[in-house]
Amino acid sequence: MALGTVPQSLFCGHNPHMAKRPVPVHPLVVVFVLLSLLVPTAIRQGNNLSIWLLGTMFIALLLTFIWTKLTIRNIQIDRVHTSQARVGQPFTVGYDVQNTARFQPAFSLWIQELDTRRTWSDRFRNAVAWVMEVGPKEVVRADTIFWPTRRGVANFDRIRVRTSFPFGMIHSSKVINQQWQVLVQPEIIQLQPSVLQAVVSDGPIGQKSMKRGRGGEEFYGIREFRSGDSLGDIAWKASSKRESLVCIERSRPSPPRLRVILDLTTPTDSLQCEEDARNTEEKTISLAASLLAEALRQGHEFALTILGVATQRDVGLRSGPRHLDRLLGALANVDLDQKRVPVSPHHLRNFERVGRVVVRPDRAQKLGISGNSWFFTGSQLNDLRMLPIEDEIG
Repeated sequence: MALGTVPQSLFCGHNPHMAKRPVPVHPLVVVFVLLSLLVPTAIRQGNNLSIWLLGTMFIALLLTFIWTKLTIRNIQIDRVHTSQARVGQPFTVGYDVQNTARFQPAFSLWIQELDTRRTWSDRFRNAVAWVMEVGPKEVVRADTIFWPTRRGVANFDRIRVRTSFPFGMIHSSKVINQQWQVLVQPEIIQLQPSVLQAVVSDGPIGQKSMKRGRGGEEFYGIREFRSGDSLGDIAWKASSKRESLVCIERSRPSPPRLRVILDLTTPTDSLQCEEDARNTEEKTISLAASLLAEALRQGHEFALTILGVATQRDVGLRSGPRHLDRLLGALANVDLDQKRVPVSPHHLRNFERVGRVVVRPDRAQKLGISGNSWFFTGSQLNDLRMLPIEDEIG
């Protein structure tokens, strides 16, 4: 065989004639098989070789038991939150592993979260961290990646660390109680930019959004003519030198503003959906989160109003990543199992001069909001999302 080539038998595929992957055997099973062969031989024949082999195996088992017990006793673990938990994105969790022993190192440590009361396993895919070596009086960081699968609050409470070094025959474990609460934000889908551009850039809703603070005699500059501008705003002298009309900007330009209204007033059992009602509600929450994320991406000011469930106070129109995280936290805390609260008139105030998007699980009910608003349902999420390049070409 030439240097640098790899035999075909090392590749695994669907071809039944190719070599199959070997199945690992636990070392303890090998020990029991060898003991079942050596013990009868040592008793019947009594020769030195069989007795020495049998004694060596017992000593190896004893050394493994003592070493693992001494190692695991000196291990301390502190959980470290290293990223933001969001559905569909990797969630990195770090563990600071400390070896308090003065002379004994620790090898091959496996770290795993326990969930006997099912407080987080329904929202995350389980993961295991591994540390190759921790020297005496050393601290080593071990990272692992969890994949969030559901929005909501997850409670972690216990960490298990175990080792079976050196021979892997006997393992010792230690459970560390450490409370930790993780808020899993809803999934964010990248939407088509034209969705928000239609709400806050064109038409009467967009004009109200972008004309905030209009008036006065101060001069801030000129801009292109927009639908709804009066004749008094046109800069005729400047327009005569161009091919299009331009207007005088008499107010400080402000970013467009968007308010996302999540309507959850209809109970889950009363929804009129073609698919699973609870799944449709989760899609609706994800659509609201995606609209907020797209507003941040386009540089808008945005706010969130949640109707039908008890949530935190509305913080108003702002912009920035911290404001988005705050609103996504409010969406993550929505409990769809609680009793729905009817809409009162004070919930619908402060909706003027902003682009409004109402998101509902179905179309069975409309809110009494004056003025123009855009209405979406959770089932439209797939239609509004950004398509991959190959899908657009096809």
